[in-house]
Amino acid sequence: MTRVARAVSEFWTRRSTVGIVLALVAYQQSLTPSLLPRSWVWQGVISGVSVLVVYLLGCLPGRLLRATGVLGPLHRDRLVKVRRVTGWVGVAAVPVLLLLSLPGRQAEWQTLGYDDTDRFLYAGVVVVVLGVLVAGALLTWGCRLVYGRIFWGVSRLVPWSVGGGVSVVLTALVVTLAVNEVAYSRFMDGINATRESADADVGDDEPAAPTSPLLSGGEDSALSWWSLGREGRRFIARAPDPAALERYAGTDVADPVRVFVGRASADSYTARADLAVRELERTGGFDREVLLLVTPTGTGWVNEQIVQPVEYFHAGDTATVAMQYSHLPSPVAYLSEQTAAVESAAALLTAVSSRLESMPRERRPQLLVAGESLGSYGGTGAFANLDDMVRRTDGAVWVGTPPMSDLRREAERRREPGSLEIRPTVATLPEVVFAGRDTELSGTPGTHAFLQYADDPIVWWEPSLAWSRPDWLEEPLDPRVKSTLSWRPVTTFLQVSADQAVGTAFGEGLGHRYGTLPLVAWHETLDPPGWDAARLDALREHLDALADGFH
Repeated sequence: MTRVARAVSEFWTRRSTVGIVLALVAYQQSLTPSLLPRSWVWQGVISGVSVLVVYLLGCLPGRLLRATGVLGPLHRDRLVKVRRVTGWVGVAAVPVLLLLSLPGRQAEWQTLGYDDTDRFLYAGVVVVVLGVLVAGALLTWGCRLVYGRIFWGVSRLVPWSVGGGVSVVLTALVVTLAVNEVAYSRFMDGINATRESADADVGDDEPAAPTSPLLSGGEDSALSWWSLGREGRRFIARAPDPAALERYAGTDVADPVRVFVGRASADSYTARADLAVRELERTGGFDREVLLLVTPTGTGWVNEQIVQPVEYFHAGDTATVAMQYSHLPSPVAYLSEQTAAVESAAALLTAVSSRLESMPRERRPQLLVAGESLGSYGGTGAFANLDDMVRRTDGAVWVGTPPMSDLRREAERRREPGSLEIRPTVATLPEVVFAGRDTELSGTPGTHAFLQYADDPIVWWEPSLAWSRPDWLEEPLDPRVKSTLSWRPVTTFLQVSADQAVGTAFGEGLGHRYGTLPLVAWHETLDPPGWDAARLDALREHLDALADGFH
């Protein structure tokens, strides 16, 4: 036996047999299909974290048995041989299981029209898994080092039997404080400063400030062009021009009003909402046929596929207003500023609603609300419940709503027997409709639509996936997802977590990219006069051609 082989064998004798077996099971499960195909890097990360977490959990029974004295010296001698055999079986199983999963992974990529040979370098999976395990081992070693130092001090003051438990608690506190106060806080401060600076910097590749008085940052606007932020400036610059409106909406068109209030424009949500109302008054937004309130994503991005259909359907006689609440990408914004999206949307809705109530009822514009992803979470959070939303607004389109939305959870709780979690039907509220494809919107009586794809990881990820099987995985699966998809503890949570990172990496109509489905939703819920199938298809082709530029 070579020196390396002996070292590896010795390594396995110090590992947990139960942990190794469970880790192998977790590794095999991590290679199964999820909502979206995975690159070799993400597959390696998922597999590595699955193996690490499950192995550590599997170590607990053995440690408990040793601590209670159940495992004596004789048992330990036998376990050495078992561990050595189990370890070598695990080494052989890793590449074998990987190769056995190859046909399924290739089929996933090919179904979406991708060349899988460049996207799934299976040899790289093993390398990434090893990297994750090494990183995990170093972190574990660090924690044990901290524990040892703490235990050495504590054991001098209290009995050993008590010192062990106290040291574990103190170690957890020290590690938590170090991660939260040092690593996390410094990371957030750094990314906030970088994003804030980028928002204020008007780059040479950005459009110049508008001259139209109907746009924020333009002529007579109280909002400076730089204060709108990068995404706010893009939103204003993307307003459809009269030629495009005439081509699809007819000859009698108006320039749409667009208002955007950047985070730098005022310090509080209320102050920004007041600025938005004043901008709407200045631009004549309250005199338009439709007033659309959009809650943007974390960076301030507004999806044109949500806004432009309303502008075309009403020949530009619209006003759209959005308010930035963060500089950060949505996942980071939610972690660091969990209530920001909701508080911002609520402040804007309150301010606009108060202004509308001061107007004669016959002069008030239709009030529509919309949002995507974190914006959908924030926008829906501005309402007390579904009935409140339907009562206070004339229509809504919520795209890719995360599961922490109270309104979405309410719809799932109130759904009719036999109604699926992915398409809940609330009999007492026919105005609310959930859909994931055109046919599910056709002929609907709904005025308030929730759009959610069955393969959108943003929609279906939640912490409870780690320990609880969700209804949508107990019910018949949607044709958009693999029929072999099933729930497994820990593994499914990690898979869907990684799916979020690639949720927008595919083409329109896949994952978290909804393409022109909002167009269809607005068409069905607003029922604009004169928009037959031919006109709708022409507009859909136009918006579809511009889709990549909207991101």
